Amino acid sequence: MPNQKCDRVHSEHGAVSIVLAAVVGLTSLMVLGVGRLGAASAAAAHAQSVADLVALAGTTAGTEGINEVATRNDAVVESVAGPSGSLQRVEVRIRAQGVTGVAAAELGSDTVVRPSRR
Repeated sequence: MPNQKCDRVHSEHGAVSIVLAAVVGLTSLMVLGVGRLGAASAAAAHAQSVADLVALAGTTAGTEGINEVATRNDAVVESVAGPSGSLQRVEVRIRAQGVTGVAAAELGSDTVVRPSRR
């Protein structure tokens, strides 16, 4: 009779290993998913920051400033718009790290540049 008890205990050791392996595997997948989500979030924040910078540069340095700031930040300017070609208010769309950023800025009458949301 004691031999049957020992055999049963030994036969369950493999089940614990399988459960532990499954837990480790699922945890690894979750960590990878969180990492990808973090990278996507960082890329979106970068694109938005570059769009803000490009719009602000457009109001103070014109088209030349727009292109310089975009180039220095590894971004591509997709569009620039302003009322009647004026750079007093600039709306830009850029692409950086595969993500699109959109921003607007305006040069106020008190010569203060401020970002504005559309």
